[in-house]
Amino acid sequence: MPKILRHLGLVTVGLLVLLAVWPLFQAGLPNVADAPIHLFRTAEWVRSWRAGILLPRWAPNLAYGYGYPLFLFAPPLFYTLAGALHILGLSLTASVKIVVIGCLAVAGGGMYALLKRRHGPVAAVVAAAAYLLAPFFLRETYLYGGNYPQLIAIALFPAILWAFERWMEHSHPFDLLLAGGLYGALLLSHNFQALIFTPLLAVYVLVVAQSAAPEGPWRRLARAGLAFVLGLGLTAFFWLPALVERQWTRAQEQ
Repeated sequence: MPKILRHLGLVTVGLLVLLAVWPLFQAGLPNVADAPIHLFRTAEWVRSWRAGILLPRWAPNLAYGYGYPLFLFAPPLFYTLAGALHILGLSLTASVKIVVIGCLAVAGGGMYALLKRRHGPVAAVVAAAAYLLAPFFLRETYLYGGNYPQLIAIALFPAILWAFERWMEHSHPFDLLLAGGLYGALLLSHNFQALIFTPLLAVYVLVVAQSAAPEGPWRRLARAGLAFVLGLGLTAFFWLPALVERQWTRAQEQ
């Protein structure tokens, strides 16, 4: 059987991704509320890099030139990805759009991978289409959203579930790095989405751990805990200073 037929489901998901991102191939960014904000923040991030600051905390040119500690509390993954593309020579607008295209590809591919093994390619394609073309993604990308860090976080949800399940069942070191790395990417994407997804991840881990397995649930739970700790450890450079410095903000008053 030709390879393209064996991977017809994945090819279908790829075509769905192309359909979803096709408007992004036009000039300029979509006219959404937050797109200019994240474009300016990416430019500020790149400016800090060019000044020799590899992990910016302060945004000196924002807030009408007064500056403020934006990057101490704003997760840096989106600005890092888009900024790296800009450093490589792409325009800021193209860099932002490529990251958004990558988000939609990860959303569709992650949902397909999550459903394929247990429910087959047809169900996986249907689930990927439902997730990828959900009103949230289209609203956030084209209508009035533009919160691109949040888009990254929600795009990662299915891939994180798939990676944790894969690590719990196969216990290959690469799967540990994949699960911990993807969870860490979530923590570096969007604070609120990471907070609301982590309990869902815990419930999913419990369900997977209870599924039929000769080794019993506790070993699987231990593996999931290890991946969780790895994700926290990889991202401690961001969330630990943010937690410590939070006491010096007005967050305590709200």
